Amino acid sequence: MVLLLCLPLQLMSQQKSTGPPSNYSLLYNLVRKDAEGLTTRTTLIPGDSIEYSMDPASRTGIAVQEALVEGLKNVGLIVFQQVDSLRRTDARLIARLVNVSAHYSDVFRRGFLGEKLTRRTLSAGLSLQLTRNSTGEILMSEQRSLSASDTIGIDLIQEVEREDIPGLRGAPPEDGFFDRVAEPFVIIGATGVAIFLFFHVRS
Repeated sequence: MVLLLCLPLQLMSQQKSTGPPSNYSLLYNLVRKDAEGLTTRTTLIPGDSIEYSMDPASRTGIAVQEALVEGLKNVGLIVFQQVDSLRRTDARLIARLVNVSAHYSDVFRRGFLGEKLTRRTLSAGLSLQLTRNSTGEILMSEQRSLSASDTIGIDLIQEVEREDIPGLRGAPPEDGFFDRVAEPFVIIGATGVAIFLFFHVRS
């Protein structure tokens, strides 16, 4: 009996410890996955060398830089951040983070008077220019719009924004009509009914 009880408790503790990814993690994964698609959008192939340039003026920029480098390496590209005169790379990538924002909307509940949930959307804009060094040909010049959405509990917003990065913080979502107006009346009404039934049963 003891073993049967311990297993569910252990599983419950594991489920509680796994929460939604932070806004920082969402941004990182968005950029990494986009970088992994570079070889399908250009003539670069695995094994090509690429010189990478980006100004990480903020912690957000550093996150984007690290994610881009990881994504490029994941598809077999050889990445250099600084190239000396003795080394010649196949291409050069110039990247710039245009914007990044977090937005919360559509507040709703899971069931009647259940947990408050909100729709989280993280958006980022990247400017990318890829040039082949041997010819000077521009292989790609584009603005990338990246976004990811999911549903999280309102009480977890502070947790997913734990990194102190302004661009990854959004305005708190506003309560819907039910939470602002109807819910208080429902609670008052339910309390009144409970009191009435309590005294009615006693009498």
